Amino acid sequence: MRRVMAVVACALLLGACAPDTAEQAAPSSTAADQGVRFAQCMRDNGVDVPDPGPDAGKLGGLAGVDRDDPAFTPAMAACKQHLPGGGDLSSLDPAQLDKLRAFAGCMREHGVEMPDPDPNGGKPDLSGVDRTGPAFQAAFEACQDKLPELVR
Repeated sequence: MRRVMAVVACALLLGACAPDTAEQAAPSSTAADQGVRFAQCMRDNGVDVPDPGPDAGKLGGLAGVDRDDPAFTPAMAACKQHLPGGGDLSSLDPAQLDKLRAFAGCMREHGVEMPDPDPNGGKPDLSGVDRTGPAFQAAFEACQDKLPELVR
């Protein structure tokens, strides 16, 4: 379950350049269902994202995905409907935003210059963050427990 939340939270943060129009995820969806639908949609749109698995200690999802890949932005635009709130940070409650800020702070403490999320729904600029390197993956592994439970 933690890995599913990590995939979803990373998708929210890494979808920084995706358009803002999207449908809401189905309210009856479980986190696991949403994670699987999101991963399948990304694969269907040319980005190799593994299904979330039960091994919460393993890093997966978008952490190793190259956001500079030309297929990434259109895939996020097509698939963010499977994320909580359609990937819109403005739909998160203050406690969830606080947890995302704590996650970003932890990432910075581990050497990754990750900006705080914008509480008004503006996506953080992650253009300077190398999300495919070992430093990011190690920091993510250390900080993923700070991620909020994003599914309402």
